[in-house]
Amino acid sequence: MPAQPTTDISASGIHRLAAIFKSVDWVVPAYIPLGALSYCAGTIERAAEPQKQAELETVLRAVYDEQHFASFLIGLYGHTRHVRDFKAQMAEAITAWFMGLHHAAVATMVPVLEGVIRKIARESQREVGNGTRKVIAELEELIAKEDRSPHPFEERIVMLTGLRDFFAERLLVHTDDYNGFDQLNRHGILHGIFEQYGNAVNFLRLITLLELLSFAMVLAHGGSSFAPEYTPEAQKLAKRYRQLKQRI
Repeated sequence: MPAQPTTDISASGIHRLAAIFKSVDWVVPAYIPLGALSYCAGTIERAAEPQKQAELETVLRAVYDEQHFASFLIGLYGHTRHVRDFKAQMAEAITAWFMGLHHAAVATMVPVLEGVIRKIARESQREVGNGTRKVIAELEELIAKEDRSPHPFEERIVMLTGLRDFFAERLLVHTDDYNGFDQLNRHGILHGIFEQYGNAVNFLRLITLLELLSFAMVLAHGGSSFAPEYTPEAQKLAKRYRQLKQRI
């Protein structure tokens, strides 16, 4: 799907999109055009309740295809402050996902997200410390920073709020209190409590969170709000991803 600036998302419709996506444990993503998001929302909303998760996976697979992963790994993840420090782990996770190794892909990506947030905190002379309770405070600061900016955008605040809420209500909530879909919970995964988190859609949910963190870094430190170009290097990598997928 062609990518447009994140600011193309209209403020009037952003809350409705956020509510629809939250109902299936997704959030409003960065770098995806409004037309694609509206299509995704309509597809999910029209589906019968038992089919909504299957529809989510279908639309996310269309959004996050080989071209997207190749372009973003090379042109965004590999260059964005703090995110780029985990390029090797991200590359391995994406490769695992295209090979159908979904448990491995999810388990590799979860600590990457936490690591990025810890680096954001450390840059401002704050420490998250042991555990994850202070991680949410760092995400709240990203929201507050946009709210304090000279020209705050409602759509950005909604996106960053969705990021914070997913961490607080799903990814980092105590395992006993988890009531989301597909066992996408950091503690349940890393402590060996959950076993059925290897759903393909879980990795795509984590990629959405990664790109929102990347977007937050662009807001804080400057850079383009456009999706990266599909360069010859990315085309070569996308071809490799297609070959991996065909071997499954």
